Amino acid sequence: LWRAYGTEGMIQRTEHLLDLAKHAAHEIETSPKFKLLHANYLNVCFQVRSRHDKENINSFTLKVRKALVTEGRALVNYAQRADGTIFFRLVFP
Repeated sequence: LWRAYGTEGMIQRTEHLLDLAKHAAHEIETSPKFKLLHANYLNVCFQVRSRHDKENINSFTLKVRKALVTEGRALVNYAQRADGTIFFRLVFP
């Protein structure tokens, strides 16, 4: 990448990706549909909230992931913390 973009290009690319991550974190944090867990540099970790309060948020996050992949709408994956929390991890490369 460095050879393709050069120093200035890499700086611009990195700043653009940081702006995208910041924007995504803001959109997630301000939406009632999502729960922001972590936003740091180029990683944004979040869960999807169910419309039904009684539905487990971990199970619902997995259900959403399965539907997105099965329907061919998105290629997404999830991660799980040591405490069992399941979430989407959005990484800006």
